[in-house]
Amino acid sequence: MVCKKGSGFIVALFVTVLIFLSSACSSDKKNYLPNFKDRTEVPEMFTDSATTLISDSGRIRYRIFTEVWKVYDRAKDPYWFFPKKIYLERYNDSMKVESLVQSDTASMNCGF
Repeated sequence: MVCKKGSGFIVALFVTVLIFLSSACSSDKKNYLPNFKDRTEVPEMFTDSATTLISDSGRIRYRIFTEVWKVYDRAKDPYWFFPKKIYLERYNDSMKVESLVQSDTASMNCGF
């Protein structure tokens, strides 16, 4: 049998790959998300530190700043929930701030 130069490296690489594959296939620990029984109580979206613009007919109407934003779109009455501070600006047609809302907590019915 003739040994080619570098064949030891290939064998070592093959053995290393087999070891990693065999350890990857072990079923000791499963990382699954918990099964939620009632999706109406779990937010569809969770956003941290958000700033967003909301438009109507191509015109910006609102700007929202918030630390936490949760969207419950599968609830009986879908809503947005802001459990921490929220700052909202409403603009008129001239893009001037028409009103301001600042709150420690807020909830908005969205009627999806």
